Amino acid sequence: MLIAHELTGVRVLIAHEDKFQMEYLSKVMIAAGAVVLDPSAPEPAHGPSPDHAPAAGVLQLGDPPPDAVVMSQSMQTADGGSLIDAAARGTVALLVVHSVFALPLPRIGLLRSLAVPYAAFQVVDALVDMLGRRHDRPAQL
Repeated sequence: MLIAHELTGVRVLIAHEDKFQMEYLSKVMIAAGAVVLDPSAPEPAHGPSPDHAPAAGVLQLGDPPPDAVVMSQSMQTADGGSLIDAAARGTVALLVVHSVFALPLPRIGLLRSLAVPYAAFQVVDALVDMLGRRHDRPAQL
């Protein structure tokens, strides 16, 4: 499946403690046209930063916040649930990638989860679906 340009201009923050997975996810997002943000700084990164993994609980969403966040299960746990709450409200699209031994998260609002092994197109498709749903929903007061 071709993933080029499906996320053109979408600002994506990637938070994963595994350097290989962080680099893989960054390359996938860049190939899909997304702007990959550094999880420790609000400015856009110039591509993947494989030597930099965010410290637990130190995610900075920046201003403006990202359109989407892709994070590992352990980073989601360290976040304390604030991103899950934001995804449930429809504020940010959140995709949690987890091990096959973990229970998948319920699909609530703009929250999805994928178990390993997952393919690049599955990550992109999940984000495209969530972001499309965000724009399809009527504005809430």
